[in-house]
Amino acid sequence: MVFMMEQSKPSINGYEASIVASSLTNLLPKETRGEAWVLTALQAASKFVLAELDDENTSSKSKQRAAEVLIPLARSFLVVDSFDDELFRRLFEVINAGGLGNTSLPGFKRRLLQSKMYQVHLDCKLNDRASEFRLSPALEKEYQHVFDTLENQAKGSSFRLHHLVSNALDEIGFVNDVSFDTETGYHLDVVAPKEKIAIEINTAECYQTVEPGHEDQDPKTLGYVDLKARHLELLGWTVIQLNARNFQQLETQEERVMHLSMLLEVATNFKQKPATQAARTLARVKKHPKKNPHPAALLERQR
Repeated sequence: MVFMMEQSKPSINGYEASIVASSLTNLLPKETRGEAWVLTALQAASKFVLAELDDENTSSKSKQRAAEVLIPLARSFLVVDSFDDELFRRLFEVINAGGLGNTSLPGFKRRLLQSKMYQVHLDCKLNDRASEFRLSPALEKEYQHVFDTLENQAKGSSFRLHHLVSNALDEIGFVNDVSFDTETGYHLDVVAPKEKIAIEINTAECYQTVEPGHEDQDPKTLGYVDLKARHLELLGWTVIQLNARNFQQLETQEERVMHLSMLLEVATNFKQKPATQAARTLARVKKHPKKNPHPAALLERQR
């Protein structure tokens, strides 16, 4: 991507560079997103996009699409937990000046961009960035409503899974709520409000595809999943990513309690003496790893 942008006659435009950057950061494993080359690529894309918008030879039609280019690119910086002052400054200038209202985008695409823009605004707010990196009060209210609606629609885990997790928490001793709404617009699957623990039940859509031959490895969460988790942590929540498929493979209540207890211990240093029954459960899971994947193997992502 960087090579295509640095040619005397670039073989890629700003819109395409933004799409590539967004796809790249969202699909890379979490441990890879922090590598220097990823940020270098994003910074090159940012410089390229801003130069294109400032170029007098850029068509007015392309400049009218600035919001479509800037929002995904800015959000890509958030996914890798980084920031670009010039890019974000231009983005908020464009959006607060009505940049999303002056386009002929289809309704859903407009709402999707509004939702992503709200996430950018929220990230700046949570990180206490300068006031120039904020939506106007009217746009904040409008975009948060859109974000709230899309968040609610995106929840794919079943009521049965929520019920199973809630029952396991009851047995462990955590008072909990199902389908909890935060003031910022994020929706949480199951929470222990007193301890401020959020359990996100992740379906297959939240993970990268596991490559053939690596089926025994835990799948890696996509960038947008980790971005939400980081925002929740900034809001004071302890976040547990629960793999829905693995949890469903646990056949009994005691296995689910044991599995969830281990996740809680890793995430919160929650300590309790394992009951004899729980110890027997763990021994049985170890004995039949194919039938019931060993919970300890499923903790790798939480470490």
